[in-house]
Amino acid sequence: MKARILVFVGIVIILAGCARVQNTGIIANTTKPDTSSMPNTTKPDTSSMPNTTKPDTSSIANTTKPDTVTDNVVFSVSTPLPSGQPGETPGVPLPGVTILVIGEDGKVISKLITNDQGEVQKDITAPVDPKYPETSSYYTSMPRGTVTVIAFKDGYRPVVLYEVPVSKASAAQSFVMMPNVDGDRNEPDVQVGNNHHMEVLGLVDKYQAILDSGKFN
Repeated sequence: MKARILVFVGIVIILAGCARVQNTGIIANTTKPDTSSMPNTTKPDTSSMPNTTKPDTSSIANTTKPDTVTDNVVFSVSTPLPSGQPGETPGVPLPGVTILVIGEDGKVISKLITNDQGEVQKDITAPVDPKYPETSSYYTSMPRGTVTVIAFKDGYRPVVLYEVPVSKASAAQSFVMMPNVDGDRNEPDVQVGNNHHMEVLGLVDKYQAILDSGKFN
């Protein structure tokens, strides 16, 4: 009898062990995997980040004002007729005159020499002169540069020509060089460039308006 009881208990124990194995076999593995070495694929929240995308400016017109202006400038140099010589012209062309064109920064922009007709011309680039308005009631979109000219020739007094214009309205720059006189000081002759009347009118109107406003800063 005892032997049967022991056999029965053994069978029960074996069956219980099998049932436990089967039950644990279908239990899901809930252990969380180690993700410390896995790449972070979570997208960052950019809702509060500033927009750093550069706007497309390809179709925006360039309204930047030019810093320089280039135009053709003609110089014509003459000297008075000798005393007693008849003629209706104010003088005779003076060839071989060396002309230095000087920018507002004091640097020489160009060196020119007059031909047999006493003339020389060249495209000159100069910084825009802020004194002169680019647009006025007399003209539109006409930036203006201003240079200083010094003319040299052996046997003649040097000429300093101030306010020589460089713009679409540039007129021919005609000036006279006087021959040296023995015993005289023969100092340089100071003259003013030939400025177009519209540019002069625009200049005066600009500063008349400033005067009337009382704002000088």
